[in-house]
Amino acid sequence: MSEAWEKLLPHLREMTDISSAIKLMSWDQTTLMPPKGSPARARSMATLESIAHDRLISPEIGGLLDELATDDSLDQDQAASVRILKRHHDRATKVPAALVHELAELRGIAYQAWTEARPSSDFQLFRPHLEKMIDLKKQEADALGWEAERYDALLDEYEPEMKTSEVEAMFSELTEGLKPLLEKIVAVSRPRPDLLDASYDTGSQEAFCQWLVTTLNFDTERGRLDTSPHPFTMHIGSGDVRQTTRADENDVMMAIFAAIHETGHALYDQGIPEEMDDLPVGGTPSLGMHESQSRLWENLVGRSRPFTDFMLPHLKERFPTQLGMVSPDEFYQAANHVEPSLIRVTADEVTYNLHLMLRFELELALFRDELD
Repeated sequence: MSEAWEKLLPHLREMTDISSAIKLMSWDQTTLMPPKGSPARARSMATLESIAHDRLISPEIGGLLDELATDDSLDQDQAASVRILKRHHDRATKVPAALVHELAELRGIAYQAWTEARPSSDFQLFRPHLEKMIDLKKQEADALGWEAERYDALLDEYEPEMKTSEVEAMFSELTEGLKPLLEKIVAVSRPRPDLLDASYDTGSQEAFCQWLVTTLNFDTERGRLDTSPHPFTMHIGSGDVRQTTRADENDVMMAIFAAIHETGHALYDQGIPEEMDDLPVGGTPSLGMHESQSRLWENLVGRSRPFTDFMLPHLKERFPTQLGMVSPDEFYQAANHVEPSLIRVTADEVTYNLHLMLRFELELALFRDELD
């Protein structure tokens, strides 16, 4: 084994451990933490993120990466890990430590404000935090450097080397096809199925989702399902993948398909080989790659006729009053009912991408200083 690689390994393990601590604190904030703990939690997470940033940009790691970049003795995983870590290192060195700390602390505070603003749709409660976050992200983009679009610098973190112009072209073509398709579907759409407007006990929904994710082979010995204001999946560390769903007594489909969606993410994370736990190559190559797995399970599996037929009897056991007389045809049609809405999480397969494209247009306008 390369001597430089042996020297790098302890640094990789330490960065993994710090990252795991940050993720666990973030998971706790979204699921269990009392609201009044937000300021202290935001400060603690900012401290840890500053430490992680300091470790990543250290001259020692930079020197080892330079040495390893030309080391022909590395195997495929090691060489890929060096390439990925060098990319993260080079990006991080451009961002001032003070900005890293300020962004991290603001994220914690802004999240709590969002959880308070969301139930009452009180945008003014969240607005100052959003304004500050956008300002700081502009500063981050400028520190990273960009040529054609400020947005490019930030997009690169999630989809490496992809440019705003490429996303615009892709979304433009997709919009051209989706909008007329949506209009045609809505024009001939059947009335909204009654079962979608019935009331469903949230505790029973959560119990069904617990059963459902294990049926999809989510390993509860290496993960868990909880609830949060916004569904998410987080790979805390080796053998620890956390996912959440959200139950609404007036929308049984949301909890079900959010759970299937997040299980797609969770299965991806649980499928990463253990020997890659501390290696950069064991991370996610892009957000799009990860999202492809959640959308595959949610739509190609979850909304398929065989799967809705499979779920219905189990749902009837828990909700006999609401679903006892519902036929497999009716349930399948309800699971695939197309209807424009304001909430992405509850969006159907046709309108979901339109939510993403609208969000992209808004974000791009913000970072082009074309939108207040």
